[in-house]
Amino acid sequence: MWGTVLFFAIICAAEPTRIAIAAMLVALPRPFPNLLAFWIGMLVSGAALALAGMVLLRDYLPRIVQALHLATSHPAVPPIKIAFGVLAILIVATLVARSRGRQAASVAPGAPVPVPIGGPTGMELQPNKPSAFSLRALSKVSWPALVERGSVGMAFMAGLAMSAPPLEFWGAVLAILASGATGGTQVSAVVMFMLVGYAIAEIPLICYLAAPTTTRSIVARLHTWLGLHRRPIFLSCLGAFGVLMIAGGVGGL
Repeated sequence: MWGTVLFFAIICAAEPTRIAIAAMLVALPRPFPNLLAFWIGMLVSGAALALAGMVLLRDYLPRIVQALHLATSHPAVPPIKIAFGVLAILIVATLVARSRGRQAASVAPGAPVPVPIGGPTGMELQPNKPSAFSLRALSKVSWPALVERGSVGMAFMAGLAMSAPPLEFWGAVLAILASGATGGTQVSAVVMFMLVGYAIAEIPLICYLAAPTTTRSIVARLHTWLGLHRRPIFLSCLGAFGVLMIAGGVGGL
């Protein structure tokens, strides 16, 4: 149980939107109260959802476990795992090949070079600008944008909304219930999940108390690095998923 819960918590901690919100909060004029409100919002929402899930799902847990056992023991599962693994690796290979092809084309010799605005050919390169309506609509549904314009209350609301990513959170809750551990052990597992999963708010809180300027710089660099390397990170995760699926399928044959 502990290893599964820790695995889900680490994935939850690396959620990009939560990291972006934390970086935004650190850059605000009052970072500490905003970060604290964000963290408290995640704790309140996560604890409430975990408690509700453990109470409501407990009666249905035997059926869920039995259904999962029947599904995973079916003879068709290993070939399906292998097929999904091969598909994931093919997708990674295709995306990498396309990316390298675009890079090679962009530096190919003899390719026409656009002339900036006001150049000798009179060609004007003006990128299409999104309309004001689309920008406003995007900012209304973007948590980082809302937090940036908001207050401590908005940071708290963001914490409430970002506390429980469906796959990681409920996967951890099911693993805790299926363990059959005592009530105190299950509560400890939930606390561990929240402490690890919400570390993106806890670490800046502690570091800000010790070194506020350094903390702002580190969180900003982390956010920038994740944005620049989002595609390689995604491809690496997809490739690892493919390898694990193939290995699991071959092992189940």
